[in-house]
Amino acid sequence: MTLLYLSGDLFNSFTGVNAASLFEFSRAHCIGICAFLVPANLLATLQTLIWVGLHRSASQIRLMVGVSGLYALVMLGHVATWFMIGVVAGPTFVLTGLALTCLSLNSWAIAHPSSLVALLQRISQPFGAIAHSLAHRLEHSLWKPSTR
Repeated sequence: MTLLYLSGDLFNSFTGVNAASLFEFSRAHCIGICAFLVPANLLATLQTLIWVGLHRSASQIRLMVGVSGLYALVMLGHVATWFMIGVVAGPTFVLTGLALTCLSLNSWAIAHPSSLVALLQRISQPFGAIAHSLAHRLEHSLWKPSTR
């Protein structure tokens, strides 16, 4: 408990915000915070992966990694407020895992994009084959769209 007070005092001195009030706000508005942060984390990380796969510039990828990393760190901070009061439950571990997975993928995008591109290409190959097969079947099927 002393560590919590010390970290709160340290937080207060740097930000001028009462840490206890911020932590209570985080817990009181948990559903809304998570309703925003979960999709934001997923979409920002997906965008990073897409940009890496499309070989976008390093500066664009770094910008998206920064945005995604911010979402993940805010989520970890939010979950930490629950751990501080002793709430240890499934959702806290799921959210922690999601945030750490997003941080890991984004770190990988910065540290070694070529190996991430190779993995993305390997993962996407079956989907490309399925799409090609469906297009081929549609092309040779009896059903033809009308050309009126």
